[in-house]
Amino acid sequence: FGQEGRIIQLTHNSSSESGFRTNVGFVNASLFRIRVVVDFYRWNGAPLGTKAFWLETASFTQKDRYFATVTGDDVSDGYVSVRTSTPGGRFFAYASVVDNRTGDPIYIPAQIVESGVPPTPTRTPSPPYIPTSTATPSASPTRTPTSTPTPAGPEFNLAAFQPQGWDGPLVVSGQPGTNTSGGLVGNQPAYLDWALLNEGPEDVVFPVGTAILQLDVDGTPLVAWIPQTEDYVLPAGSYAFILDYDIGSLAPGQHTLATLGDPDGQIPETNESDNSASFTGTWSQVMSVKQDVSVPAVPDMRRLRTAPIEQAPTSVSSNRSPAEMEWKRRLSSRPSRIQPAGPATKSAGEAIYIPAAAHVSGAVGTNWRTDVELHNAGSTQGQYEVALLRRDQGNLSPQTAVYNVGPDRSLRLNDVLFTVFGFTGGAALRITPLSGSALVTSRTYNLTDQGTFGQYISGAPQSEAIAHGSQGVLIQLSQHPSSTTGFRTNLGFVNTVGSPITVRVDHFSALGNLIGTRPYSLAAFEHKQIDRTFRTVTQNEVTDGYIVVSTSTQGGRFFAYASTVDNATGDPVYIPAIVLGAAGPPPPTPTPTPTLGPGILMDPRTSVEQLFVLLGTLPSQGQGNIEDLVLTIQTTGIQPMLANVANQLPGISTLGTNSLQLNFGNGYTFNDGTVATGVVTLAFSGVQTSPTRVTFSYSLEQLGFRYENAYPPVESITGMTDLTVDSAGHVAGTMTLSGSGATPKTATANSIAGNVEWDTLVCPNYPIDGEVTIQVGDDEHRMDFTDVCDGSFVYHGPGSTGDIAFRLRWDGPQDLDIHVIEPSGEEIYFGHTASATGGQLDVDSNAGCSGPDPHPTENVFWPVGQAPRGRYEFWAHLWSECSASPTPNFTFFVFEGSTVVQEIHGTISGVGSPHYTYDY
Repeated sequence: FGQEGRIIQLTHNSSSESGFRTNVGFVNASLFRIRVVVDFYRWNGAPLGTKAFWLETASFTQKDRYFATVTGDDVSDGYVSVRTSTPGGRFFAYASVVDNRTGDPIYIPAQIVESGVPPTPTRTPSPPYIPTSTATPSASPTRTPTSTPTPAGPEFNLAAFQPQGWDGPLVVSGQPGTNTSGGLVGNQPAYLDWALLNEGPEDVVFPVGTAILQLDVDGTPLVAWIPQTEDYVLPAGSYAFILDYDIGSLAPGQHTLATLGDPDGQIPETNESDNSASFTGTWSQVMSVKQDVSVPAVPDMRRLRTAPIEQAPTSVSSNRSPAEMEWKRRLSSRPSRIQPAGPATKSAGEAIYIPAAAHVSGAVGTNWRTDVELHNAGSTQGQYEVALLRRDQGNLSPQTAVYNVGPDRSLRLNDVLFTVFGFTGGAALRITPLSGSALVTSRTYNLTDQGTFGQYISGAPQSEAIAHGSQGVLIQLSQHPSSTTGFRTNLGFVNTVGSPITVRVDHFSALGNLIGTRPYSLAAFEHKQIDRTFRTVTQNEVTDGYIVVSTSTQGGRFFAYASTVDNATGDPVYIPAIVLGAAGPPPPTPTPTPTLGPGILMDPRTSVEQLFVLLGTLPSQGQGNIEDLVLTIQTTGIQPMLANVANQLPGISTLGTNSLQLNFGNGYTFNDGTVATGVVTLAFSGVQTSPTRVTFSYSLEQLGFRYENAYPPVESITGMTDLTVDSAGHVAGTMTLSGSGATPKTATANSIAGNVEWDTLVCPNYPIDGEVTIQVGDDEHRMDFTDVCDGSFVYHGPGSTGDIAFRLRWDGPQDLDIHVIEPSGEEIYFGHTASATGGQLDVDSNAGCSGPDPHPTENVFWPVGQAPRGRYEFWAHLWSECSASPTPNFTFFVFEGSTVVQEIHGTISGVGSPHYTYDY
């Protein structure tokens, strides 16, 4: 009593054979009968009706197809407000949204909001509302709207619109990825961009069956964009647009293309004459294939976008937009993903996480999509930032989108990863209220020809994450050895802090027997999913199991979840971790492990990254920052610091004068589950300290050392450090390093050289400048440090290897792109840089003709332990000649670990190389 609950992301279709139905259930938690009041609303706060009933003591009831009791119309996006008018009354409420085709339900619990009164409807619009992208265009020029369009009242005006960077409101080009008309060739594809603006004063609604825009070619209607399943809303001050729509090929000669907004004349406008735009151009003559004027009867409506008038549309293009080309130019010099020690919060509002989202093809023929619902239950307009936390990578600077949602309104983002971010793969989402508060829900589902099979995933406030010292438990898990029967369990994590953490995963049977343990490292704000997690510890069937997760990282926080999927239907169940107060099973005492098999070469970039991750985590481990370390050296010298390390690693440490040796033997397991072998000796000499200066030399010897089965590229490193200290304790100076030598995994001597600049007035934990170069065989890896104070550096080099890698090399300024298709069919290239299995493009040279790089390289690799077995397909594509000719010779290298297992030489013919395959 005195509180209000809201249930959002609801849909009601009057048909019993398509769409969805919403049932609402109630449980009386009082010891007396209570009166329950239910108010029904559309997404925009428009009231549909109210129902009230008595709920008997400790009773349960479910109201099936509840929206049908207040409206005969479909409700594409609605919500209900529930409350009791009985003093002292308490109850639970939920909705079950059921796919009418498959019968598959998702459960949505009521969420308590601040006020205890239902919303007061308002007619004030709240741009920008981006509607659900489920409209389907038709090739037919004749349309009969099936519902009432935007009613008369305030007059609207639609107009052809020229966004910033376009050469007109209608762009026709022979190449995708440009907003400039031209380059048209007969019998070759042509690509269309169009934009239509709603000048206001209110949102315009295009009901189902009402055309948004029609395209004519030489006076003949070719295609129209028409909502088929639910209304399309174009907010005031926003425009709808399409980028790179393939209109097919036209014969050589002159052609005129024209667009017309609201071709049915269903929207009352102040000016009906400014809805159209046209383009007349000449398609040049070529000796080629015959004319092909066919286009798909149903254009992909997922590419219909909406943006506020002040935004450029290119940020959401799913093809080669100017923004993508700019990103492509930045990719080759982007900072390596090193994380600061603290979270990167952008607003005072508490962040809300959707731990799992997808737009990806999965196992056993599944196709995963995610819809997200944002609801503003407050009395003022809310603004929310949605951040894309891509799978298997750090996300310190994620791609974001910002939305305004008016009071008592909802915003549904259908297929959010693709429609908002143009992203294919797995990810988590972080929603940060920039103003106001938000209710956040989501539905992730397997999209099939018969309908959908989905799971409800609620938004989780950051404060509910699993913290260091606590544990999370996931129960009711199953794993069947077969891929066609029984169930499989996927396990996922989201790191909610801006520094790396380690997560421990203990797998148990229902009887409490430990099946196996696995450690995982998460970069800052990284999302990671381990598919078929029980298979990482056993090949046997697990009919009923559970998992305990925890982090050993001081200050670490993360969410964990399981998704148990029916192998026969692809129907998932989302199981969030239950947070318990005490830490999970104690970390194992370090013990010797069996001798490891043949090792691989440690990736040079990774070795530098790990060093600066360590520097960034020192404060959270009680070690202080650089100023604290220098003060300790000034006060007590280096010896006590080394003694402290030796005390933490008894049994393998030998302490000398200003030196420390760690003997890992044939295998030593740390508390986080990682394994090291060999001997490491760190020694300092020439240590001189004064109140204003600290200098010393150092040497690092790594004899037979391997960490996680990887050899360092250089075993012996020496250098010196010269630091000055001002009266306030600020530290500035230089550290040099150099070394050379071969490892058991390299035939030639490698080398390392460089210097690193420090200034704690600028960055308390990280370098501000400097350059380190590691030479491995013929490959140079150069790290240029920056002053962004997160440890990041600009990487120049051939890329990483891992389990398997595909590397493309060539000489010249041309922009070549590597394309790799993994065994699942997912393609990795510059427009989709990471796959669901962990494969990633990490080097893109001469991007957008930004070179010439002296050693142009493209590289796709899978980290150790993540590459799927099977056949890989790969090839090179000439993205641009960059005003150079002839087309270059190229070489492909295929790596397994650090070993080249295949080498291919060739010359680009036309726009690409042959397609090659490799079985891994």
